[in-house]
Amino acid sequence: MKYRVFIIFLFFPVFFIHGEGQYPNYAKGPLSSLNLYPLYTPFINLSPESAKNLGIGNYSISIVTAYANNFIRDHGVSVDNFYFDLDMGNYLFTISSNFGISKRLDLGFDFSFTIQYGGIFDGLIQGFHNAFNFPNGDREREAKYRCRFRVVNGNGSWIDSSEPCGGPVNLTLKAKILILDYPYIGFYLGLQPALKIPLNNNSSLLSSGKADVALNLLFEKAFRFFELYLNLGWAYLGRPDNLSIFDFNGNILNYMFGVEWILNRSWSLYFQVDGNTSPYRSGHYRIDRHSSTVNLGFKVKIFREGLLEVFFTEEFCTFAAADIGLTAAFSF
Repeated sequence: MKYRVFIIFLFFPVFFIHGEGQYPNYAKGPLSSLNLYPLYTPFINLSPESAKNLGIGNYSISIVTAYANNFIRDHGVSVDNFYFDLDMGNYLFTISSNFGISKRLDLGFDFSFTIQYGGIFDGLIQGFHNAFNFPNGDREREAKYRCRFRVVNGNGSWIDSSEPCGGPVNLTLKAKILILDYPYIGFYLGLQPALKIPLNNNSSLLSSGKADVALNLLFEKAFRFFELYLNLGWAYLGRPDNLSIFDFNGNILNYMFGVEWILNRSWSLYFQVDGNTSPYRSGHYRIDRHSSTVNLGFKVKIFREGLLEVFFTEEFCTFAAADIGLTAAFSF
């Protein structure tokens, strides 16, 4: 009993302050962030979601374009006989659509396409690091705009590719179920189940070649000038057929915490942290550690029902994420 009282006391100041019932609420939903690390893009890769539903007969369409730069050069230094060489740009295109089926149910899908290639920002990033004497991770030892993805240990080879490649990745079917809604205090709670259907084989790790499932809890709380978002979830990832050189546990946890600062009806600024635990059991920290990033950006309403968002993504001290990413998205 004492624990229940403590939990109520803890959350009372947050969830029972009057929200959008008192003030106009122009919240635009969380940033459309995705995990851009090539070790995770082949699996189910859901963007964070608002807990609110669209409403009967309404629909939304979003187009997300994201670019990330990746560089890891570890030739048996961190782990004996382990060669992890990742040097490429990763472009991810996703189109997403959702439909309001009932007051409490939305159905939708995500389709994604990726290109892995030598990238276009190697020179700019290396020049920036040199100008401020920042650590460069041995980038200067390799040719610029190189495309390389190699994961090899003493048990053999999992990935060994030096050719650009691209293609469709996954089709994800998803739903959003509104469980609780208290508009006067601006509090919403939703549930999001999802199923990923692979559209490619696991060559070059464009796709895992297996189905994945996910289940997320979606929390949202409105204040006068701010909106708080929290997504917490679980996913089961199918093990790639050609992964035999180390262990894989498909059960992972994922999270997102976001703050939207609502400047006015048109503009919002964002701070958002998201990530997931790792399914890999390789013994290498840049594969096994959980993957997390910080996202900073904005959304702006460009006409009555259109939203443009732009944000930067930066690796968040876990060393198992894309170095830096840039995402632009349009939602209608």
